[in-house]
Amino acid sequence: TAALRTTAAWTMRTRAATPVRPLYAATAAASAWAEILSLAVDMKRSYVIALSAVSCALAVIAVVVQGYLPTMRIAVNVIAALCVALPLTKDSFAGALLAYVCASLIGFFTVNLQALPFIMMFGAYALVAWLLDFRFYRLRKLNKWFKIAVITVVKIGFLFLMFWACLQLMQTFVADWILNEYDW
Repeated sequence: TAALRTTAAWTMRTRAATPVRPLYAATAAASAWAEILSLAVDMKRSYVIALSAVSCALAVIAVVVQGYLPTMRIAVNVIAALCVALPLTKDSFAGALLAYVCASLIGFFTVNLQALPFIMMFGAYALVAWLLDFRFYRLRKLNKWFKIAVITVVKIGFLFLMFWACLQLMQTFVADWILNEYDW
């Protein structure tokens, strides 16, 4: 049955019936443990994918809510960024990147330009901040104060770049829309 195949007992029975590969280990018990550990690795990978999917769903809900809610848009975008950061609690940058990209695409196709603050600033900043704080800062070869200075400059530069890009988009799309709407 399918339920029996997923258990460790089925793995032990099939390993006992098949010859032991010398690449894994010299004994059948060690080979069975290697098989169980490989199942645990697959389960961790599927756990990260499921966590990324849940994270993406929560972020999409928050992005759509901020699109239709006239107040508290910044707070809801922060909640969406926290949802994207859920896979980062398990040190899965790929899972967080997957959640961010999917939430950005679904949010953009759902609420159009109202999803741009999440896409350009809040979601992206969560990923950049994690990379700087938990990957770059842990480098042992660099001086502590140099790392802090680089992290600060990169974060401030990222925020200035995103504010500038949002301003350019607002001047391009919103100014034309207002001029056409009110015949100025």
